[in-house]
This record gives sequence, C-alpha cells and structure tokens, in this order.
Amino acid sequence: MAISKRATILGDLKTAMEAITTDNEFQSDVAKVMRGIQPESAFTGNMPGLAIWNERGPRENMAQGYSERTLIIHIWGYVPVAAEIGNYDALDKLAADVETCLMTPARWAYFGFTEIGDTVYYEGGVEDPIGIFDMTVAVSYNYAFASP
Repeated sequence: MAISKRATILGDLKTAMEAITTDNEFQSDVAKVMRGIQPESAFTGNMPGLAIWNERGPRENMAQGYSERTLIIHIWGYVPVAAEIGNYDALDKLAADVETCLMTPARWAYFGFTEIGDTVYYEGGVEDPIGIFDMTVAVSYNYAFASP
C-alpha cells in the first residue's frame, strides 16, 4: 500500500508512461521513466525518456476529515533529434503520446480528474541535438485526513 494518494497517483502515472510503446499503438517507444527532477544526462542511451515530478498544488478542506487536492505534475520528455536537418518529429510524437495516454480512460484511471495544461518545448540545435518538453498536468482527488 502506498504512503498516500499522491504517491499512488504518481506511481500509477509512471506505470502508464512506461506503457508508451509502439507495441501499445503509440508513435514512440519510451525507454526510461523516472520520478523526480532529472537532468538530460540521466537519459543518455535511454531515450525517449520521461521524468515526472510535482510542485505544490491547491488543497481545499472539506467536511468530516476529507480534503481535495490538485497535484500540479510536470512531465518532462527527452528525445534525440536530427537538428542538422530541422527534424523534431520525435519530440512532437512523444508529447502527443503522453497526451493520448492521459486522455484514454483505459490507460489512465484518473482521466476524468485530469487536465493537461501548457507545454513548453526546447528544440536543441546542431551542438545540442536533443528535444525536451515540459508538460503541465493537473490531477484532482479527494483524500482522508493524514493520507495526502
């Protein structure tokens, strides 16, 4: 049993992201998924890769020892790109695959409580042939006191 609903949701998210493969009808084959803020070097030789972490999100007290929380989750994607010819398709495919996974009820149990927010893209050049995105995702849930 997980320590908290937060830990359960983040664990389930990691599992869902690990299932992004062409065998599962996605465009990308995710090689590595890690929790926490990770540098590009953590994915060397293991791309496409995803890092998942969350920032502080709002919490609202409800009656009888229950609260509602919204996790503000960042999903960072890392892919090698062919910058010398301006090909960043792998970056767009991975971001699309993450969105598809989160918006498919059979793949993401929290689909009805999930909102995908802004995504920021970094398109590296010839000297830095990597594509990175930072997708913000909000997942809301209710929990009992002392099990955030």
